[in-house]
Amino acid sequence: MNQPGIAFLFSGQGAQYHGMGQPLYEQAPVFRREMDRLDAVVRDLAGLSLVDRLYREGRPRSEPLDRTLYSHPAIFMVEYALARLLIESGVEPDAALGASLGAFIAAAVAGCLAPDDALALLIGHVQALEAHCEPGTMIAVFAPSSWLEASGFGDRAELAALGIDAHCVVSARLADALEIERCLGEQDIVYQRLPVSFPFHSRWTRAAAAPMAARLDAIGLRAGRFPIACSTGEGLVSPLRGEHLIAALREPIRFQHTLRIVDAAREFAYVDVGPSGTLAAQARSACTQAAAAGRIHTTMSMYARDVENVAAVVSALGGRHRSAA
Repeated sequence: MNQPGIAFLFSGQGAQYHGMGQPLYEQAPVFRREMDRLDAVVRDLAGLSLVDRLYREGRPRSEPLDRTLYSHPAIFMVEYALARLLIESGVEPDAALGASLGAFIAAAVAGCLAPDDALALLIGHVQALEAHCEPGTMIAVFAPSSWLEASGFGDRAELAALGIDAHCVVSARLADALEIERCLGEQDIVYQRLPVSFPFHSRWTRAAAAPMAARLDAIGLRAGRFPIACSTGEGLVSPLRGEHLIAALREPIRFQHTLRIVDAAREFAYVDVGPSGTLAAQARSACTQAAAAGRIHTTMSMYARDVENVAAVVSALGGRHRSAA
């Protein structure tokens, strides 16, 4: 029987925190090399060091990493560096799924975009957000997506992400978010505000997508080493096109729906390279057979077992030859 392929899972905004990846930065030379190289790019583009902010300024993990100028490139740097560490350790992906910003990281790891160009695109996106878009937030709601319409907030909030079970994420402007949270509390619905400073995947941030699309057209995409799914409800695509990446920023995230499409077409071992293991948790819920077979792997977490988790993934999956797509 053929071995399963390997698919990397790249997450976006919402799971980041100060110190993410720090054990790997301190103990894994490949991870540190990539972080330092990308940090130099960010210094040139934005005049700041994210390595300093993440690892050297002593900021507690409880302090939100919510300013998009920091979080956008920091998420990219950490996930890209971990992907390079895994690849150079023999864990070679046959495919990738990227949620929101994660689609750009997947594109860079696949070779569709140079990492420096991807960082420039993301920092340009931040500049467009700060210039043209109203601040807001995102709220994870542990209730079916039908709650939003029934709540009466449909004109003041939008669905930003849809799960297959009773949870969703809504985006709203700050004043409206406070009212939504009050309503959720009154109904005893569990919710959690995400550490973001804009209402992503909503009409309030779409003005920032047009400049991103123009820059992406100017750069162009190369053929990738593996196909990518952008978590908008489609399966794996190759070649990746600019409109796929723009849709990943604009449209609601349908990661679990996308994962089921991918998993039905081919058996994969899934490796979550995000900082909190959120996509692995969603994958276990969406693909119970893959979960039961031990084909879903977490790497980073807030509990600082990154080095041990990566070693376990390398032991389980390292050294496989890439199979035909």
